[in-house]
Amino acid sequence: MPRQPVQPEYAHFVFEVSAPQFAYSFSSRLRKHDPEPYWEHPKLELAGKCLYPAKFADRIGKIDIVADRELPKPQQGSWRASGEWIGYLEAGKSKLQYYGSVPPDALGWVLTGIASGMTRFVTVNGEPLKRGTARIRGCSFDADFFREDFY
Repeated sequence: MPRQPVQPEYAHFVFEVSAPQFAYSFSSRLRKHDPEPYWEHPKLELAGKCLYPAKFADRIGKIDIVADRELPKPQQGSWRASGEWIGYLEAGKSKLQYYGSVPPDALGWVLTGIASGMTRFVTVNGEPLKRGTARIRGCSFDADFFREDFY
């Protein structure tokens, strides 16, 4: 019986960002039992041309970054927040989207870098895709992309 190929332990996705949009919502307590008196939802939305991996190269993906100390939960509801990941990526024939969170203090730095043009690339890394979805453990916002680091 032939051996199955060894799956990599982690995967990277690199996007060259464009079309930044910022949204912010603020309100008083939404639910009676919320512990905080206010609710806020700052969100940075980006379009990004995927540069890596080659399978998704040149496809335009959507990148949503929210400022929230709680981990995002996939809409499918099949995963439980474990504290080990900061977002998730969905990739398939018609979809390429990253949804992740950063600490509220960091979103201002990220937004400033992207708006000024000093930050042009977003790299996310985490588990390999499984059924079109990957849990993401880390992200970086960079001025440069060095292809030789990935090929």
